[in-house]
Amino acid sequence: MSQFLDFESLERSRTPNDYLVAPEGLTAARTDRVAPVFAFPPERLFEEIKTYLESNEGFRDIATDPAQRALKAVAVTRILRFRDDVDAKVLPARGGATLAVYSRSRVGNSDLGANRKRVEGLLDQLGMS
Repeated sequence: MSQFLDFESLERSRTPNDYLVAPEGLTAARTDRVAPVFAFPPERLFEEIKTYLESNEGFRDIATDPAQRALKAVAVTRILRFRDDVDAKVLPARGGATLAVYSRSRVGNSDLGANRKRVEGLLDQLGMS
């Protein structure tokens, strides 16, 4: 797991078991929510996301690239142990930093809202629900 997702050329899954948050204009893909802007530098936002992933037992195989401010991880669901992919990228924004996060299931057609809950949980933790 070393290649990071290119959000600018992202093509979303054809099934409804994914969730995308991104700033306006970053990707041509349909977003589920416009990303918030955080009132602190991109480096701090990157570190906060990294800390969240590393401290949450639901995430495995975490990879980071501080130079690109890119992160990726495998999320493992609690009961059935499904493995979902999560990618994030931190970007500079007017007044601070913003992010793009894409969480998607590897299998199936429905995730019962797991990918949305995962991304919204991250935003809640960052104080931007």
